[in-house]
Amino acid sequence: MKGTVTVGAPSASTCCADSVDARVETLRLAAQETVIPVARRIAEALEAPLGAPAVISETATIVSDLVSKETVRHVLTAYENPVPAVRVASSEELLRMPAPEGAGEVLVGGQLLRGETLGIYGPPGVGKTFLLMQAGLAIAYGVPFLGSGLVPSKPHRCLYLTGEGRQEAHRDRLAAMRPAFESHPEAQPGGAERYMVLGNGGTVPLRIDVPGHAALLKAHIEEHGVEVLLLDTFRTLHTANENDSSEMEAVWCALRRLLDETGCAAILTHHTKKGAGRNRREAARGGSFQENVASAFLVEQAGSGGGVDRLTLHQTKARNCPELRPFTVIRDPASLCFGTDGHGITGDAANGKRPALADALRAAGGSALVKDLAATGLASDKTIKKWAEDEPDRYELSRDGAGARSAWRISLRAAGT
Repeated sequence: MKGTVTVGAPSASTCCADSVDARVETLRLAAQETVIPVARRIAEALEAPLGAPAVISETATIVSDLVSKETVRHVLTAYENPVPAVRVASSEELLRMPAPEGAGEVLVGGQLLRGETLGIYGPPGVGKTFLLMQAGLAIAYGVPFLGSGLVPSKPHRCLYLTGEGRQEAHRDRLAAMRPAFESHPEAQPGGAERYMVLGNGGTVPLRIDVPGHAALLKAHIEEHGVEVLLLDTFRTLHTANENDSSEMEAVWCALRRLLDETGCAAILTHHTKKGAGRNRREAARGGSFQENVASAFLVEQAGSGGGVDRLTLHQTKARNCPELRPFTVIRDPASLCFGTDGHGITGDAANGKRPALADALRAAGGSALVKDLAATGLASDKTIKKWAEDEPDRYELSRDGAGARSAWRISLRAAGT
């Protein structure tokens, strides 16, 4: 009869499907009982995670009479990534949830938050290591980095590690750069102790995607209260093939896990790929870089023949803040530090400590609303207001109206025009 469903004995196709499902489940359990113990022993011998390509390949060779290599990959992936415990929360519950321990800004305006990563990428030899060291020193001493809106929220403890380079090179660069921060008018006491290096500044044979190595690094972070990791260069600090997205995802997962467990932020250097063309966002080597960093800056030589003493930085990613406009920095030959005017990290008498702000105000006739300056990408409202407060002899900060909620205005004082 039309519209009637007859319930009877299971069909032959149903019985066949049940039988297949049962056999598949039996094979899956057998594979787990065989694959996982074998993979564990190989992983221990290689000091690599279970999901590492070498571990999968060696395990598949040993158990090839039982299961395929693809099955080995699936079994180990499922074992390392169990089903997470999740629940649905209402918007009201979400607003009542406490902020994670250690959450907050490392660089104001959202340029870098704890638990996230900022990437500096460019061709080999362009000056990425100098910029990374300068960023670490700026954060350790609590002074602006490049005077371009990259301002530490407060001094933070930094740990520098590299998979390339010699100890002597790092020591010599540090000896040239640190005095500029020691004498900076905004430097906070204790900066020398807050800038730390792993392995005395020389090559560190640590790989963040190897569990034992990551555990050792985590122990150092917790022992010394590290808040920012400086990784130079990223490709030397893991075991994966940068052109294999699945391998690189395991590396990024290992880094995220380390940052989540320690509350650190990370700043890393990375290379551009050959033949990158004009697409600056896609110029980083490997397709997973832009997906896994919160902020990113591409470093290029400024103009033809500019050399590594004159660089232009292009912000190609800004997850939590407006993107900064491209800006050019010049290296001071004495301190080896980059600045927006060639006078290192402190600026000059004509432009003060924030040449970009002074130039923007001159272009606006000597006075502008803070929100209008922020809209140009110069920096966040909060950062620009702080800049004016830091140099009261150069800038006048006032309300643009009678009300307490009226917009803030910055004006150049006579000496700054």
